[in-house]
Amino acid sequence: MINNSIPTSKQRIHTPEFKIQVVLESFQRNTTIEEICRRYDLAQSVVHKWRKTFRDKGASIYISESIHKKKWPVGQSPDELKRIIGSVTVENEILKKALGR
Repeated sequence: MINNSIPTSKQRIHTPEFKIQVVLESFQRNTTIEEICRRYDLAQSVVHKWRKTFRDKGASIYISESIHKKKWPVGQSPDELKRIIGSVTVENEILKKALGR
């Protein structure tokens, strides 16, 4: 079992990267949601919720969570921000192609 979460008192909070990994694995033809749930110790309802979010809003929802949690240095240049936006756009397109959209 792989533990890729931040422990809390009752509820685990999973990283955006972990959610994307689980969702993409769940869309593979050679695996079932039940296998994914056992492998990562997740409830099926959680995986179904993540899949629905991914289908409705795309990977950008999880990628944007990751970006918003980062601490940006004061005075970061607009060129650096443009580079980051371009990188996120490319990641989004790759994930869309992986889903066949």
